[in-house]
Amino acid sequence: MFRHSVPVTLLAAAAIALVTACGGNAEQPGSRTGQGGSPSASNGPMDLVYISDSSGWQVADLYATRISKALGRQVRVTDFALPALTAVDALAVVKHNAKKIVDAEIIVVGGSPRASLAGPANDACVAPDPAATQPVPKVDSVADLQPFRDDLDAIYAEIWTLRDGAPVILRAVDYFVPMISEYGTAQLKRACTANYATLSRVIRATAQANGATMVSVYDVFNGLNHQADPRTKGYIGDDGTHASAKGAAVIADTLAAAGYASNTKPTQ
Repeated sequence: MFRHSVPVTLLAAAAIALVTACGGNAEQPGSRTGQGGSPSASNGPMDLVYISDSSGWQVADLYATRISKALGRQVRVTDFALPALTAVDALAVVKHNAKKIVDAEIIVVGGSPRASLAGPANDACVAPDPAATQPVPKVDSVADLQPFRDDLDAIYAEIWTLRDGAPVILRAVDYFVPMISEYGTAQLKRACTANYATLSRVIRATAQANGATMVSVYDVFNGLNHQADPRTKGYIGDDGTHASAKGAAVIADTLAAAGYASNTKPTQ
């Protein structure tokens, strides 16, 4: 999940390298403003840009397969599911890959709050150690996550600016909890569950405010009450943290279930 943040400059360089390897160009912002892709524009290939941390590994290609089957069109994938990607990093990826954003018919936005929030990361919730005595973390309020929301707002604003408001299938994803059974005490479990639920609410509210549609991986992996262990469903891989092939397929299915209606920039 979101353990250690990669410096933005390194992440942007990796993003540019990936685009080059895929045969694209990282153009300056505004290079094709107003010419954004539209899923109903033609029967030609569609472009999918998938931005997330490692919780989204393997998902982009699986999602593309489902899009192609549903819409009968080839899907070209640009996969920016990068280790420890934060919302701050995601904004850098968007800015450094303007042409990809402008040309995309489908964009998925993810990025953790680690670089947005001051103070130490909440490792007791992210990667609990059942053998250690861990302090119960502070329960975050929505207000506590405002800096994270500000960074998400900046991502959406940049996407809409680059596209000059052109419609796009715009999706947001939240986070699953892979190690819920290892929360050592009921008190720790309550606090961490509350924090993940608040994080999900903030991601959803920010997506809605910016014209995007959020799909809740948290609800699917951990159940609507957020108490289920996704490892018992086979959704977590051998490392105990990341989605397995089955889990990645479930995330792709969840995105596909949201349909393919275009999103539009909200009116101010």
